Amino acid sequence: MNQILENNLKIHLLKNLPHHQMSEQYLYSALPAGKLFRPKLAIACFEDHWGDSTSKLKDPTQPLSLLCSALEIHHAYTLVHDDLPCMDDDDFRRGKESTHKKFGEWQALLAGDGMMGISFQLIQPLNFETRRFFSWATGPRGLIFGQYMDLSQDAAQSFQNMLLIHQLKTARLIQTALVGGYLVNLDKMTKTEFKKAKELFRLGHALGLSFQLIDDLTELGDEKVGTHEMNINPWIHQKEQTITVLNKQLKIIKSRHQNSCLSREIELYLNKMSQKIKSSKRIIEGHLKSELPSLNL
Repeated sequence: MNQILENNLKIHLLKNLPHHQMSEQYLYSALPAGKLFRPKLAIACFEDHWGDSTSKLKDPTQPLSLLCSALEIHHAYTLVHDDLPCMDDDDFRRGKESTHKKFGEWQALLAGDGMMGISFQLIQPLNFETRRFFSWATGPRGLIFGQYMDLSQDAAQSFQNMLLIHQLKTARLIQTALVGGYLVNLDKMTKTEFKKAKELFRLGHALGLSFQLIDDLTELGDEKVGTHEMNINPWIHQKEQTITVLNKQLKIIKSRHQNSCLSREIELYLNKMSQKIKSSKRIIEGHLKSELPSLNL
């Protein structure tokens, strides 16, 4: 599946890129792809509701293929912008130099802008409901609002602000994968379909918060953790509250969609993160200055 998704990603990128050396910046930023977690969630959700996705994925022009690439390219754009000196100022991403270190700051800024544009270009052939949800979740009242709150240091003001930032900045794109994976094959929205989409939206909220809180914990697995990370990481400053929220979200996740493609995809992710946490347990405990908390991974 990874190879098919990555091939489609390259096809969709090249189809929308200019015949110019600038294209190198886009390809560098998006390829090779990361874990492809969001596209895989969309596929799992599609299969739970509409059946086998193989033929849909092998054809890059199919709505599901376009949605998967749009999700991954949009995610890549946020990473390029996150790494910029005016934001998180990170020099490396996925084991290589971040885009602004490789090509320059203004080049990376424009590459991120371009990838955002490509993601919206890809969803244009999709049905209205999918396009509407994608635009809302990633727009000024969604992901971008979360980025603004993160950079304005709102997270340091309260634990609830930190959770809201995670909800907007991380959960919204995961919700887009889940809800989009269902909506993408929908002919029309009835009360029954709306109810199903709403259930997936709530599950995406729980999964998004869990994803980010687990990621925050794994950030403490490095021998050296940056000052910014130490200042905002909830495991350092609100450990008990963080454990309570995370375990509550994990309980919600595990109580829904059992024995489904989606539940299996989520279980794979949780098992992988559990192993990652265990492998760096000693280092994490050093940063926490206490034992690793018990989590229901």
